[in-house]
Amino acid sequence: MKSDFIFLHMFLHLFVVSVLEAQPELTTAIRDFAIPQFDQEGRPLSMLRGKELRHLPNDEATVLEMDLRTFAVDRPGTTDLRLRSSSSRFFLKKSEAASDQPIHLVGPDYEITGKGWSWKGKDRQVLIHDDVKANFKATLTDFLASGCDSENKDVPLRPLPKEKGQTRIFSDKLELLTTDKDHRFLFVGNVQIVGHNLSVTCDRLEVISSRSPEEEGEAGAFGSIANIFATGRVRIEQRQRSAVAGKATIDVAAGTIALEEAPVVFDDQGKAEGHKIILHRGQRRAEVHSKPGETRAEVTLPPIGDLGVFGKDIEKRKKETPGSDSPIEEPSPRP
Repeated sequence: MKSDFIFLHMFLHLFVVSVLEAQPELTTAIRDFAIPQFDQEGRPLSMLRGKELRHLPNDEATVLEMDLRTFAVDRPGTTDLRLRSSSSRFFLKKSEAASDQPIHLVGPDYEITGKGWSWKGKDRQVLIHDDVKANFKATLTDFLASGCDSENKDVPLRPLPKEKGQTRIFSDKLELLTTDKDHRFLFVGNVQIVGHNLSVTCDRLEVISSRSPEEEGEAGAFGSIANIFATGRVRIEQRQRSAVAGKATIDVAAGTIALEEAPVVFDDQGKAEGHKIILHRGQRRAEVHSKPGETRAEVTLPPIGDLGVFGKDIEKRKKETPGSDSPIEEPSPRP
C-alpha cells in the first residue's frame, strides 16, 4: 500500500508540474480539477477533487473545497472514506494534508465532524484536533441487547437498523486509522457516548471495527465491531443502574462487559464491587472476581439482571419506578 501512495505522490507531482510549467507564474490556479489514483492493476484507489489548486514552493499546494475519496480495494468502486474541507494544504512529497478548518468524514457506517485536522496518506491516518462529533448508524444497545447467549459465540452479525444516528460519540480529539482489515477509532478527552437510554463517559475510548462483506445492502456494517475499550474514569449510566471503573472492555463476540480497576456496580438496592466484574449480555448474572490472593469480594445486592442493556428485568422495573421513562439528555452544544 505504501507503494500506492508513492505512486500517488508522483502522479500529483507530475500532474501539477506539467500543468503549471505552461503558466507564466507558479501561483496560477488550476480550477475545478479531478485527480484520480490507481493501483498497478488499474483499480481506483482515490479521487481528489477541488474548486481550486494552487501550487506553492517546496512541492506544496493549497486546495479549496477539497473532496478526497478513498476506495475499498476489495470492493472496487465502493467509497471507503470521504474527507471534505473548505481549504487545505497538501504536502506532495509526503502525501499529507492539513488544515485548521472544519472537516467532514463519511465512512461506511458513520459520519464524523471536527475542527482542525491532518491526513497522512502513507499511514492511512486522520487526526482531528478539536470538537469531535461522531454519529454511527446503529444503536449502541443493539449489540448489547438481550437475546444472545454468551455461551454461543457463533451468533450471526445483526443487520443495521432502519433508524440512523442513534449512537453519538463526543470527544476533544480523534485518531482514525484505516487498514485492509479494520477501522480503528481513538477518541481522547472528555469522551461521552450517547445511545438509546444510555450514557457512557470516560477519558479515552478505542473502537475497533472489523471490515466485513456487504450485509443487506450496507457495506462494513456497525455490527462488525469487534471490541470497545474505555479507560479513565469510566461511568456507565442507564435508567436506575450505574457502573464505575477505571477500565471497561466490551467483547462483542462473547457478549460481555469486563469492568476493571476498582469496579463498582450499584443501584437503589445496593452495590457489588471487586477486583473485576464481568457482566453477561442476555443473562441474569454477573461474575464478581476478588483480587488474586484474596478469598472474597463484596456483594451487597441481588444478582444483577440488567445494566440497562442486559436482560429484560428493566422493563418491569421502569414501570414500578416513577419517572423512569425519562430519556437521557444529550450534552449541550459546545460553545
